[in-house]
Amino acid sequence: MKSAVVTFRLWATLMLFVGTSSPANLQGTRDPATQEVGDFTYHDGPPSGALPKTLQPPSFATNPAAHVSYRLAARIRKVLYQEPCFCNCNRFASHKSLLDCYREDHGMSCYTCQAEAIFCYEKRHQGMKPDQIRQELYRDEWKKLDLQDYVRRFGEQRRRTK
Repeated sequence: MKSAVVTFRLWATLMLFVGTSSPANLQGTRDPATQEVGDFTYHDGPPSGALPKTLQPPSFATNPAAHVSYRLAARIRKVLYQEPCFCNCNRFASHKSLLDCYREDHGMSCYTCQAEAIFCYEKRHQGMKPDQIRQELYRDEWKKLDLQDYVRRFGEQRRRTK
């Protein structure tokens, strides 16, 4: 009798584990175009429809890093749609790409989001495609960006062109 109880408990535990660990349950309800690589999500191609707008940079005039990153993010929304964000906002804010950080005020105070958006802008400006930029992001190349220096130079350049 004891053997049958132990066998049943083992079987029930195994069934519980198998039933809750299927790929569908682990991935949740993600859009089919959204890729999940490790802890990060992004869309693997350009959007099929119109993209949402980013928040307006003047809202962040007192925060130079946010102002610059939102200004540049607005220019490359299609690229950011296809790039992951490395601050794990996909977990706590349900973001599906770096663009989501700029549809909301999350990018205002997140150094990672700001540095990534500026990095993506620069790489796109150099002619890289979103998948190439993504490879650079995964190699942590964005971490080499000196955000404060970039913001300072961006401000100086804007003053010269006015």
